[in-house]
Amino acid sequence: MTTIHEWLDHLRSTYRHRNDVFNPNFDRRLLQLARAVGNVQDAIRRPANRPVGAALASVFGWTACVIDHFYKLPILPAIRFKWAGKVCSYCGQLPCVCTVARSTNSNDEDVLIVKLLNQNSIWGAEDNLSLDDLQSNIHKRYHEVNSRGGGGLMGCVDRLYREVCEVAQINLDNHWGSNDEALKIKAYYALELSDVIAWTLAAADQVPCNLCDELENRYGRDKITAERI
Repeated sequence: MTTIHEWLDHLRSTYRHRNDVFNPNFDRRLLQLARAVGNVQDAIRRPANRPVGAALASVFGWTACVIDHFYKLPILPAIRFKWAGKVCSYCGQLPCVCTVARSTNSNDEDVLIVKLLNQNSIWGAEDNLSLDDLQSNIHKRYHEVNSRGGGGLMGCVDRLYREVCEVAQINLDNHWGSNDEALKIKAYYALELSDVIAWTLAAADQVPCNLCDELENRYGRDKITAERI
């Protein structure tokens, strides 16, 4: 398996029945994801107990579980719009030259939401975006700034946890609305979960490790057991 679509589909088909029973709602799945990020922090502090790469693979696995909660979440278009471009989506440079206290254009996210809504007819469609290619792209764009001013590996994991909190914030802020409003909220979820995947890859870049290899070691078809996720 090489593409993000293939990995999400594999994890969905492998764990869907267990997640339906043991992690049946969004809140529980998000808590599992938050705990997985905490396990990465533990692995950094005590690497002899668990490799950091394996812990990051678990984060991706639980992110896939959260994504699977939604029907046809536009996660792949969101990743392409925000993270698969040739330059940083904030400063427009390669490599990124953003500062920690960067100023952001409040319209940027709204533009991405409109793009996603305009493509809602293909939400859930297959996509050939490779996980290795995305990690390579994040390395080119962000390795230097994450290493220098972003706090290195622990800084990336701190940001990863913040992105999980932003997913939770959407859930806290939205309770009911029209179908059009629901589609817009789903697009926001997709953007924030694309950030979770991107910062998981940014952390892997700082280890350094290849996330696709770590996923194969943990979730590959010849590695799956009845107890693991």
